[in-house]
Amino acid sequence: MRTPRNKKTAEEILRRYKRGDKEFRNVSVQAEDLSRRRLVGIVFEGASLMGSNFERSILKQASFSAANLREANFKGADLSKANFKGADLRGATLRSANLSGADLR
Repeated sequence: MRTPRNKKTAEEILRRYKRGDKEFRNVSVQAEDLSRRRLVGIVFEGASLMGSNFERSILKQASFSAANLREANFKGADLSKANFKGADLRGATLRSANLSGADLR
């Protein structure tokens, strides 16, 4: 059985993503800087990303379903067709973000 919350750093996520790994379900990333990154199709389902910075990142078709995104910064990010179903966005900044086709239920 997998650990429900495995801690990761932004550097580790970026290194794995660059190798082709897009699956980061149930990870715990505390207030990391993932700004200005191209992370198309990344999967953060059930992840804890409180206070993380995604400013101006390209997150097209990313999945944040059931993720904890409290206080996260998505200012100017491309979130087109992203999945936020059931995500906690309390206190998150979405100013100037592209949310076209995104699921915010």
